[in-house]
Amino acid sequence: MNQIEAKLEEALKKVLVPGTMRSLVQMNLVRSAEVKDGKAKINLASATIPEQQHSWLKDKVAAAVSEVSGVEEVTVDLVEAKPKELNKIEKIIAVMSGKGGVDKSLVAGLLVTAFARKGKNVGILDADITGSSIPKMFGLTIHPAGSETDILPVLSRSGIEIMSMNLLLPSEDEAVI
Repeated sequence: MNQIEAKLEEALKKVLVPGTMRSLVQMNLVRSAEVKDGKAKINLASATIPEQQHSWLKDKVAAAVSEVSGVEEVTVDLVEAKPKELNKIEKIIAVMSGKGGVDKSLVAGLLVTAFARKGKNVGILDADITGSSIPKMFGLTIHPAGSETDILPVLSRSGIEIMSMNLLLPSEDEAVI
């Protein structure tokens, strides 16, 4: 990566996707970014971005990239990308038991917190259908954001991405089952 492309990536790291508190780079939505003869061409994955925000996001990216020295013209395109192409999950640790009340949620929460403190990008999927407690542990009450094709995990204050059945219900006291 040359110096101008590094500056381009830094500029794209500052553009936050609406409703997610994450940058385009963090969400792996930058499909390609190149500069040739002062002309920057940016391709973004349209997945997870609601259609009504496409033009706003294009304008935001164009404004951020045009501030990079050496860039005179900016073209931003949204391209289709399957959610699987955007996935950057490397390892999965499952915490499970057939018995209830054995502190599975506590262990999962402590594990993910320990990895986050070591600088790892982590998330937790709480699939408990009888009473999810992970959102409560992390102090979350907001619903996940997303588009017609995707749902994005909620970002906790500690930077841990959390998705829970509980966050999809109208009331956190309801059991999915």
